[in-house]
Amino acid sequence: MSEVEPGVQLEILDPGCRDPGYWPWFQSRVMEAARPHLAYRRRNQVTMESVMLSWSRLILPVTVAAAAVAAAVLVRESRLPESEDIAGVEDVLGFPADGEEPIPSFLHSDEAVDRDVILFAVERF
Repeated sequence: MSEVEPGVQLEILDPGCRDPGYWPWFQSRVMEAARPHLAYRRRNQVTMESVMLSWSRLILPVTVAAAAVAAAVLVRESRLPESEDIAGVEDVLGFPADGEEPIPSFLHSDEAVDRDVILFAVERF
């Protein structure tokens, strides 16, 4: 299999491209910033169970809220009229009203059409 060459040279996006010591410096900086939290976790013997419990304080209310929103959407959709009763944009633009031309025919003509005429035609549907 041939190697795929990117269309754009991505090396320029690598901060370690011109500075070979960048990534070791970055790792030491991240570890230094994380040192207090890691020490806290070692002192208090943080377990996976305690982490999941702390997450559940946020996740459970969000899950309940998401379920409530989903239920409201489902109830609302069940009250909507059948899809055959809903007029789409194509129906509105192609429906001749009172023996007049359908909207697309006067849109394609050379006549200047006023915005209000189009809005009136669509609202009349």
